[in-house]
This record gives sequence, C-alpha cells and structure tokens, in this order.
Amino acid sequence: MQYRRPPVRNTVLRVYVEPIENFDLNLAITLNSKWGTEYPVLRQGLLKSRPRQLPTVTPPFAKGEWWAMSSIEQTNDSLQRVLGIQFDQISLSWTFDEDKPEGQYPGFEKLSQELDEKLDTFAAAIEEMGSSFEVHACECVYTNTLEDVRGPDWVSGYLTDWNDTAQVAEMPPETKYLGANFRFENSSESADTISYVRLKDNRKSQEAELTIQVIAKPLGDDPEDRSGLDSSRRLMQAAHRELITNFERCASTSMKENWGKEKR
Repeated sequence: MQYRRPPVRNTVLRVYVEPIENFDLNLAITLNSKWGTEYPVLRQGLLKSRPRQLPTVTPPFAKGEWWAMSSIEQTNDSLQRVLGIQFDQISLSWTFDEDKPEGQYPGFEKLSQELDEKLDTFAAAIEEMGSSFEVHACECVYTNTLEDVRGPDWVSGYLTDWNDTAQVAEMPPETKYLGANFRFENSSESADTISYVRLKDNRKSQEAELTIQVIAKPLGDDPEDRSGLDSSRRLMQAAHRELITNFERCASTSMKENWGKEKR
C-alpha cells in the first residue's frame, strides 16, 4: 500500500556495523570529498547510542588523544536530508518541510536506494583502511503526525482493532500529556525484528505524534549473514516491511482514506 498524502514527518534509516577501530578525520575527509556535492553542509554531532538489543561497543579514541571521534553529519542544500556516520553506524534521515522543494515524503524506495549508494562508498572506504564491513542490524524509524485522532481515541482504536462501537473515555481536564508504548518481537525468513510503537499526545499541540521504530537483526551467528551490502539490504527491507505492518494497524479505515490510500 501507499498513500498520496502520507502523515510522515521524519524518517531515519540506519545501519549498525562492526566498530571501525581506525575511524578518524581522514575517513571523514575522504567521504566528504565524495558526498560534498550532494551534501555540502558539514558539521560534527554527538555520538548516537545503539539499541540495547545489539552488542555493546566502545568508541575508539583518536590517536594520541583522550577523546573519541564525534559523529559527522552532512546535510543537503534544503536541510531536509542528513547523512550521518560514526564509528559503528551510518544513517540517512529525511525531515518534512512543506516550504522546501522536497516537501512531501519521497518514499522508502528512493531513500533506501540512496542509502545503499552511500553505504557502498562507506564500505569500500573502511575496507581500504583495513577494517571489515560487518552488519550488526538495520533500523527504520518513522515519525508521523495524526491530525484526525487524539490520544484516548487512538489508544482505544488501536487496542480494539478500530472497532467503531468501542467506548472511549475522556482524559481528565487536568491531563497535560498522554503517552502509549508498545513493543513487539517477530521472526521471518530473513530477520529477527523488534518493533516499538509510541504515541505522544500533548494537550498544547494540535496533533498527536506516532513513532514506529523497527530493528532488524540477522537470524543467526553465521558471518555470511552479516557481511556485505546484500546483508544490509535484506535487513533494511525486513525492517521496513515490519514497520508498514505496524503502521497499517495504527490507523482506522477513515484515517487511511484521508491520507489517500492506494493499492500498488
């Protein structure tokens, strides 16, 4: 399924890899020279943590220094797409801005294809430095705004499979915030997945926020399942399929119609 007017406001596609022991400024400069035309804005960022379900890693320290190399972010001209790299991951994020050229969500296919291209360059660069490219997991995170349903109604609909006859209790007038958090685990032929569905509804906001996060891990410990770009593509596709399954459960028929649901 796809939507003409999807409620997506932010996406992050991330690949977690075996830590790069010699991750340093030289690697960042090399990658910037290849990506600088598309992503000319360069900045440092804070190191991002990884999900606790993945192997624990320790940042390598810069040679002769006591501090670890920070993450590096490269942003395109519209500031809507950001490439991020650090010693154990690479990511591509997109943010909605109706006033920018790429105002609407470009679609998972385009974003994942671009990440694949950048990942190919990233893998080749770290292998040239003598490090191995091994995938620990892939992650999809989508944040959506829900204009046509508030917290209590969404929780009731979600828990009753959007049964129109379900009774909905009103939030007490003094309530400032409502949150709901669900976790699911699943296995398929291609990956083990962990999914989080989180709803945030702040009374001061005009709309609720729905975030779906899916982490896809290799099924076993076979090194062949973790090495190479095919592994990252397989895991990213598995994460996105599970994310879409969760998203479909998160909306009523009328909500999907308002978003312009189409069969592919």
